[in-house]
Amino acid sequence: MYEEIGWPRERIWPPPTPDQIADDVGEIAASGLFGDIQTRRYVWELSYTAEQYIALLDTFSSHITLPSDHREHLYAWIRSRIASRPSQQVRRHWYTILHIARKRDGASPSS
Repeated sequence: MYEEIGWPRERIWPPPTPDQIADDVGEIAASGLFGDIQTRRYVWELSYTAEQYIALLDTFSSHITLPSDHREHLYAWIRSRIASRPSQQVRRHWYTILHIARKRDGASPSS
């Protein structure tokens, strides 16, 4: 569908696992300000009705900047696809990377 509105999208399937996604440990360590750096990764799933999912898409810059006729065509297709599901919902997975570190004694940012 995205191709129909002139928005070719590279499909990545299956998506990377959380441990394959880059984190910021290197940058945190390179600052010299922190030690004992730990990383935690969280994955969760939310279900959306068509209108909830479209409201979510309306927060993404890539969708906001679509020409309105393309966006409405896409959203009509999404509504149709979700309505055809027995649950009339779509599931979306989210992930978060949390960094926890201890400030080094006497560490201060250099400008």
